[in-house]
Amino acid sequence: MSGRRHGDILRAVRTPDEQASLGLRLVLGGLVALIGTTALTAAFPVHARPAVFIVGVGAAGACWGTGGILARRALLGGTTRTIRAVATGIVGLTFAGIAGIAVVTALIGAFF
Repeated sequence: MSGRRHGDILRAVRTPDEQASLGLRLVLGGLVALIGTTALTAAFPVHARPAVFIVGVGAAGACWGTGGILARRALLGGTTRTIRAVATGIVGLTFAGIAGIAVVTALIGAFF
């Protein structure tokens, strides 16, 4: 990570290669979060399961979406890890959309 001066503030700036790697780690972290959500949902009492599911899938979706956006930014920045960034962007943004649909559907099912 390098630094760039912006006025009197030193801001951390990630290179496109670092963004591609971080995006991949976030997408993989979302998969781990989904596995943990499945285990926690099974372990909690029946009445708490919808809330655990919604929070867990929402967190996994946030990881996937952030990873996909970082991969897209890495591609726009000219990363040398193009294949990694493309795969991460496709998987991350696709899974984030699916997680968003699952959360909305679960919210509708939980309240109506």
